Amino acid sequence: MYYTTELNAIPRGHNQRWLKLNPLDYKVKDLYAKFRTIVATVTVGVDGGTVSIDLDQLRSQYSDYDRRVQDLFIEIGDRSLQTSAVLKLNHQIARYTDAFRVGYNLAPWDISYGNSVSREQQNDLLLTRVDPAIDYAHFLKYCMVSVNGFFHLIGTDGKTGVMIKDGMRSNKFCGQNHCGILSFSKVGPLQYLPISKSMISNRPNGQPFKSGISINLAGVTSDQYVFFVIGGYLITPESQYVQRNSDSQFTLDIPNYPLLDRLYESSEFLDMADLNLRATIGNKKQHSLQDIYSDDFLEKYVTMSQSFAVVVTTPHLYCEFKKPTKIQVPGCFYTPFPPVGPLILGYGRAPEYWVTDEHGDYTVSVEDSFNRDWLFNTSNLADLISVSDTRKRDAYRLSDAYFLEIGRDY
Repeated sequence: MYYTTELNAIPRGHNQRWLKLNPLDYKVKDLYAKFRTIVATVTVGVDGGTVSIDLDQLRSQYSDYDRRVQDLFIEIGDRSLQTSAVLKLNHQIARYTDAFRVGYNLAPWDISYGNSVSREQQNDLLLTRVDPAIDYAHFLKYCMVSVNGFFHLIGTDGKTGVMIKDGMRSNKFCGQNHCGILSFSKVGPLQYLPISKSMISNRPNGQPFKSGISINLAGVTSDQYVFFVIGGYLITPESQYVQRNSDSQFTLDIPNYPLLDRLYESSEFLDMADLNLRATIGNKKQHSLQDIYSDDFLEKYVTMSQSFAVVVTTPHLYCEFKKPTKIQVPGCFYTPFPPVGPLILGYGRAPEYWVTDEHGDYTVSVEDSFNRDWLFNTSNLADLISVSDTRKRDAYRLSDAYFLEIGRDY
């Protein structure tokens, strides 16, 4: 017979974390109603070892059981259940840092030709560190990289350094040179999947891309978690913007996606000339809504170099948002907890930040903390033909912010 020593569970709903429960506080039917995963740590018999039992194997038979877990095990008696090693919760988180702060160097580069072409032709960046030395293959396996607040695709040959696709192109375009690193070394390995035209399609009903874009990631399994980067913006698993329809099939929900806000915000930092979005003669930032929501443009947008998927292999993953205090000083935030994740501002950009320890509290500094309050957000888009980057009167309002904590509990 099994004797309960500990009970852990994950509540129903999205993005939930493991909770340690008192076995005496819940009837079995209530556990099944409130939690999607329930694991009991038990001892086997009087002198047996300690193992874990996933109670999902009993869900169909005992979903209405009106007594507690130990009563259930007494009723089961000597019936053998499927067991596993003891579940040990071990909280780990992904950690962000400014690349320059931890000794990395950036140099212009060309992924195909290195530095054998002219500086003007070097549109990529080479990220290196000599002391302490870094295993670049390990870096690629566990890290994401942002350039001026937008995540970029990376690669490596294992010895030269980490190549950041179109990183130098971004730097030249906006005149900035910031670089951040988000390490998943304590969470799980990453796999980068650039989004190509062959991976996207219309939704099953054949509607245009503006109603939603289906993205197929062949080979992704149900026990893997998928982050998307669309136009440089990080989209977390179980986000409202992307629905997971099956193990490898996803839908980017264009009607609910803040496309205009993000398109105009990122247009100050990313060179989007290759997207060939037409502009009016008098204002190069004024675009037709018909063009923006056309299949041609949306296809280019979700297949640009700053659009890709990142697959994380880990037994459990959560994302939480922690809000710092906004100081009425441009570029500054205050927090009583150590900042460990990326800082999200505006419409989702992740500006690189610098931390100062203020005797146990922390101030966080970024170059640009202003929110872009676009004038088109004051109108019904159905009444508009075109939009531009014109801002409202409070154009320089300081942005709200939050730290994105990505982690696992075991």
